[in-house]
Amino acid sequence: MSVQHEAWSVGYFYRAEIVLESNKDTTDIAYANQTRTPVQAGRAYDISLAMNGFEAQGARLDRAFAWKTDDALEVTLGIGASLMNGQRTRFGQVQGNALSTANGYTYDINLSDANSQKTYPFMPPGEVSGTGYALDLGLRLQWQDNKRLDMAINDLAGEIRWKNLPQTTMTANSATTTYDSQGYIVLNPAMSGQNKLIDITQKLDTKASIQFHSPLAYGMSVNVGTEWIKGNFFPRLGLEYVTDNTGRLSADFDQRFRTFGLSATWKYLNLAARTQSTNLDQSHAYGFSAGLSLAF
Repeated sequence: MSVQHEAWSVGYFYRAEIVLESNKDTTDIAYANQTRTPVQAGRAYDISLAMNGFEAQGARLDRAFAWKTDDALEVTLGIGASLMNGQRTRFGQVQGNALSTANGYTYDINLSDANSQKTYPFMPPGEVSGTGYALDLGLRLQWQDNKRLDMAINDLAGEIRWKNLPQTTMTANSATTTYDSQGYIVLNPAMSGQNKLIDITQKLDTKASIQFHSPLAYGMSVNVGTEWIKGNFFPRLGLEYVTDNTGRLSADFDQRFRTFGLSATWKYLNLAARTQSTNLDQSHAYGFSAGLSLAF
């Protein structure tokens, strides 16, 4: 929610986001367990999972700069800064290996998990708090023939500093019984680790997008571009039709998740939806967004 006057904009925001990264082995073993799919005995799994998520709210200030070049190129540069009050967080990683057997799995796993909502016995007093910032950058190049290039970088720099954040570091393994060199039984705990409160800085993942817009005929135009986060690209191709000064329709195809999107803008209202399948129960990806812009 924001208000804009001339080149300045100020507003309030609420953010809730999470990024999960895993390799194929981790995805396969999670899928097999969730769907209770039988797994062939003797398969080895390399376990690798990373999580980075948070919720935050705060105030945001933006400033735009615009100028024209000698060849009638319009350049608009936008800079935004956010002050963030962290509401909750969870980030960490799991590394290890597992082997499927006829009776389940053998495993050896190391885990680190920082979770603001975690509690544990004999937890020392201390209220979790988080403060941080984020910087965004945007650039638009518009030519005289209405061709346009839009670029944006969100969280170009950003972090949240957490205080008294509960963290668990843990080692888990299935080899609870072994033998020493003299043949005596050695009992190992299935799980060992440490719970503690820490002060830590959570780095925000940088996200970027670039899109080229070119007009065709009869109010039609084509858009091609991609979004990017942590080395992953999300290409998108779309068509747009402008009905009049107050109406706009667009459709696009997202290559990464194979989703189709439709959006409509009428006066001050914008609605958009996308899905991989018209059957939402079987769709691998779907989304919905809405926006309202009022002039004072």
